[in-house]
Amino acid sequence: MAINKALTPVWMKALIIVLAFLFVAGIGFAGIGSIPGCGAGPLLPQPNAGIDTGASTGSVETTAELAAQYTQQITSLEASLTADPKNYDILVAQGENYLGWALQYATLTNSLPDTSSTVWASAISYFDRAIKIRATDGTVLGDYAMALFYSGETTAAIAAGEKSRTLDPTGAQNLYNLGNYYSAAGDTAKALEAYKACLTANSASASPNADLAQAAQTQITSLGGQ
Repeated sequence: MAINKALTPVWMKALIIVLAFLFVAGIGFAGIGSIPGCGAGPLLPQPNAGIDTGASTGSVETTAELAAQYTQQITSLEASLTADPKNYDILVAQGENYLGWALQYATLTNSLPDTSSTVWASAISYFDRAIKIRATDGTVLGDYAMALFYSGETTAAIAAGEKSRTLDPTGAQNLYNLGNYYSAAGDTAKALEAYKACLTANSASASPNADLAQAAQTQITSLGGQ
């Protein structure tokens, strides 16, 4: 499923560039070692198509302020879910809220929330509920895979990432993330195949992402590929 870039939150576009720069430049996150597989490289976020859940962090300077922003958004959507608990779009938006919260936390602290954090568990829970209603959106499955991986569930992340690939075989972002999951699991051959597929998909895209291509090539080189 192609991303509608016109609807992608501005903060998410900026975050993709920031994360790519930090990792490709070899800086990385200070606390990244505690997250399974993150030493393999960046997991650049990809928002769900058409769902703008990004809170502007232009004036946010502390994690408490960030939490306050997202808590307000989450509380508002939760009221809607109470009235319509099987609303697919709202469930996905809530999952994206929690995922976005965690990733923006990273820009403030140079570390990701602990793997035991309820932020990850909540993102997984809402994505899981949405997927049980509609399991045909490759982008949502890709974001679900990311939340699983960051919570330490690498095997489950690979399974979700592969399902995303089946639904959206040209999704360069998911292919890159999938390479990271396989690398974390110690499967170098499948990691290399996924990174190379990412490069192919990205180059064929109407809007190739140079940062993503550089990150994928860096991983290929680090794993001894060409």
